[in-house]
Amino acid sequence: MSSEVVAGTSVRDDGGCAVRAQSLGKCYRLWDDPKDRLKHPIRAMLARWGPVSPKTYYHEFWALRDVTFELPRGSSLGILGRNGSGKSTLLQVLCGILEPNAGGFETIGRVSALLELGMGFNPEFTGRENVFMNTGILGLSKQETEERLDDILSFADIGDFIDQPVKTYSSGMYVRLAFAVAINVDPDILVVDEALAVGDVLFQSKCYRRFKTIRESGKTVIFVTHATDLVLKHCDHALVLENGTTHYLGPAKEGIGVYLDLMYGASETRKAPVGGHVPLAEGGSKLAADKNGPARRPAAEVLAAFRAERHGDDRFAARLSYNPHEFRYGDFRARMVDYLIVSGDAADIVTCEHDAPLDVYVKVHFEADMAEPIFGLTVQTVDGIDLGGDNTHYSAVAVAAQRSGDTAIVRFTFVPRLTAGDYMLCFGIAEMDPKRGAIAVDRRYGVATLNVQNPDVLVGMVDLDMSIAVET
Repeated sequence: MSSEVVAGTSVRDDGGCAVRAQSLGKCYRLWDDPKDRLKHPIRAMLARWGPVSPKTYYHEFWALRDVTFELPRGSSLGILGRNGSGKSTLLQVLCGILEPNAGGFETIGRVSALLELGMGFNPEFTGRENVFMNTGILGLSKQETEERLDDILSFADIGDFIDQPVKTYSSGMYVRLAFAVAINVDPDILVVDEALAVGDVLFQSKCYRRFKTIRESGKTVIFVTHATDLVLKHCDHALVLENGTTHYLGPAKEGIGVYLDLMYGASETRKAPVGGHVPLAEGGSKLAADKNGPARRPAAEVLAAFRAERHGDDRFAARLSYNPHEFRYGDFRARMVDYLIVSGDAADIVTCEHDAPLDVYVKVHFEADMAEPIFGLTVQTVDGIDLGGDNTHYSAVAVAAQRSGDTAIVRFTFVPRLTAGDYMLCFGIAEMDPKRGAIAVDRRYGVATLNVQNPDVLVGMVDLDMSIAVET
């Protein structure tokens, strides 16, 4: 770095970099007993004067450790990571709210931030008063704020509530006003935590359109989210944090895969390697990164091993996409013991493309004779809404009678024409009874997670492959 700048100091230079962080670290002291906060400085003082041995009453927790990156102007960085990985801490350090304990950072230009809901507004002040207070903190004069006030109020769209104390606002109204202020102070760097999640869908759409406008004007956007589809649509680069350290830094699409591996149980040998300091690439337009990820076995090899194993042991938990919070029920005369999701030459996947065929194999072990088993698969939203599916009974697929001890493998093939996001797969076995209809044998709801990547903006959840013609 050309210089080390900490605690939110901003400097301007003529280079192409918007944000630099070098070996950034943030450490907290954790106390086992509140009284130890008083004991520690007293004992430290006595140790300097006499024979009292020094003693540490706290233990250190590093929320961030050795985080290094550079972000070019006009680009966008999505920060991903599991809860507690240090994402919000990093944003607060970059915004000058927290002071780092190690390393330093540099922000070039005016930084505008929308972090925790409630941060920066006085609940006793009206919305209008808070607008003037916040723009003043960000360096705007009263006259400059008055010139932009109409744009702020128009974007927030909260009507007469602008002259009411913000303590009377709903969370949606609050974030509308906070975001309207953040984007209308002409920031060089816009920093957004997950606060937008409380806004309605239409407001979120308006915000992300503004992200695009800000980037096209040469400004920089950094935001934290758990929504991988937003990173894919709105970010050039991704930073994945794990336990406060850089787990991945590079192109957004590859970063999403690394994050999903973390979320859904990838083994240590399959985690992506981490580069150290990532400098500006040629022309300052992209982040450089090591793209050589860990080797993966070809799908044909994985599938052959899957088919060869005939067992009754449940191995669902070994799959990357498995959801341990599944809902399961049935009489268990047959049990689903393993599954495999395959797309192209990739097997045991979590992420897939919206327009690429997907094969889902389910292995079933029979513990009793069954004359007419029925196998089914359903795709659901994360909150349990059925989007589509099929079973062998509806599709008139002939299924042979099964004997106790048999193992069958069922393949479901479909194209996940869905909007980008996370979905759940549900598997089921039933048996048709002439009097009672389909009897549940083994049903596993929400058992596997599927992340669909789709760069297109869709209305709703399902891609209808619709065409439009206008005649005049």
